[in-house]
Amino acid sequence: MRHYLAIVATLFLLATNLTATVDASTKGNSNILLKEVFTHGSQEQLLQNWKVESGDPALYSLDAEGIVFNIPEKNKNTQISLRRSFPIEALRGYTVYASAHVQAENITQKQQPWNGAVFRATLEGRSGVMNSGGGMANVEDLSYPQANIAIGSFPWTKVGFVFSIPKDTTAAWLEMGMKNVTGKVWFRDIQVTVVKTAEEDSIVGTVRPPFFKGHSLPRLRGVEVSYAISEEDIRVLANEWNANVIRWQLGESTFADGLETRHYHDILERELQQFDRVLPLCRKYGLYVVLNLQSLSKRLFVSRENQDRLVGVWQMLAKRYKGESVILAYDIANEPLQSTWQEGAMLWNDLAQRVASEIRKIDTEKPIMIESELMSLPDGYLTLKPVDVPNVIYSVHVYSPGDLTHNRVWDENQKPVTYPGVIEKELWNKDRIRQDLAPVVAFQKAHKCHIFVGEFGAVRWSPGSDEYIKDMIDLFEEYGWDWTYHAYREWHGWSAEHGPDIKNESPSPEPTPREKLLRSWFSKNTKPSFTSGR
Repeated sequence: MRHYLAIVATLFLLATNLTATVDASTKGNSNILLKEVFTHGSQEQLLQNWKVESGDPALYSLDAEGIVFNIPEKNKNTQISLRRSFPIEALRGYTVYASAHVQAENITQKQQPWNGAVFRATLEGRSGVMNSGGGMANVEDLSYPQANIAIGSFPWTKVGFVFSIPKDTTAAWLEMGMKNVTGKVWFRDIQVTVVKTAEEDSIVGTVRPPFFKGHSLPRLRGVEVSYAISEEDIRVLANEWNANVIRWQLGESTFADGLETRHYHDILERELQQFDRVLPLCRKYGLYVVLNLQSLSKRLFVSRENQDRLVGVWQMLAKRYKGESVILAYDIANEPLQSTWQEGAMLWNDLAQRVASEIRKIDTEKPIMIESELMSLPDGYLTLKPVDVPNVIYSVHVYSPGDLTHNRVWDENQKPVTYPGVIEKELWNKDRIRQDLAPVVAFQKAHKCHIFVGEFGAVRWSPGSDEYIKDMIDLFEEYGWDWTYHAYREWHGWSAEHGPDIKNESPSPEPTPREKLLRSWFSKNTKPSFTSGR
């Protein structure tokens, strides 16, 4: 009890000291860390904690409704943002919720998903920015923990996002503003509250044998595949390349509405029919399969109803595939990103525990694969907690630095970068990749668990990308991790069978250096032998 009161006192002091403008509603609520309304007082008083992060200070001002950012049409390729720091010494290990009320007039279409009206958080650790998303942002995902703010015009609306503060965080900022759009946006009633403390967020696991792998082979090495894969594709992969595992995506990147997709169960059944078509072929050619719920697990944190649906899906899948020896593991959700969390929903550590527990009530043996929050990137392991069920494997995706791995994927005018070299203001080489993977290694050692690299890769036209992939695989092998390269005969940009010319979308007539690299590792594989039947 004394420890709990000490936490409450700490939070109250933070709430008192952090904000220049705290209204009466803050008093008595010890979970509120920061609150600024931007409607009472002079601009100098209200903005004393906020500094211009980028852009022309003339593009923001304060009016009777709040702080307003205004980018005219002539400045459409510019940005303006303010940011403020807040102390994190007493908050390491906590999960917090940042919210604001926002209204807008004529916000134009975003050039990139991370553009537009912006309300986000940035954390830094000893190795730099911790929660950037590694350049993986796509049309559904944002590259920093940030609120999803609409375009066009809309009245005052509450927006918000969740972020966790890892224990080795050295600095934290909130940022608001506009990036590469025109129009007006107002902010007021900014608030940061504690969702979960470090003490609440611990799961005491049972003692179990160390380093459960889910298989008895020396190593699993393979690829992620498309649902359209043919038997000939599988034969080449298994017999000529000697891969021994594939990662299968239910939904691939098709369904932006995820768990809210119309006719969800009908669509899922069609996806499973494709999967059922491939299962006998994997048995025939000696390939394990990781079953992953891909885009059909999106919008996972916006409501408890969506999370209930996820649980129901895995209850159904566990019943359907219990005893199927070709399936290596159930990968319960692809690249979870809890920054989209809304009040009433569970956070990732709790939700993963719930899903795993429900699966274990039906299937007591099949390995369960858990990805980390923050899109399964290594930094997500800074706040990941192990689930308390037997036979669990943990998965990571590696795509940093994003300016190399996703170069010209979202912006065709992006300048190329070269590996090894200075990328995103840092020297990227094998040692820097090792540093990027350090949170995963630490988690593995602390919890005596096995790691499966579910995705890694880089677009084929990035200079030095083959050496980058070689360095990553060398490290995976050093750490004893299983891995699947992204991807085989899916999109040509990731293909190991295409050359480095971005304009040439035809496979190379001769094996590329990347294909030779993958096949050299696959040649070391031992094939699984499956039990007869299911």
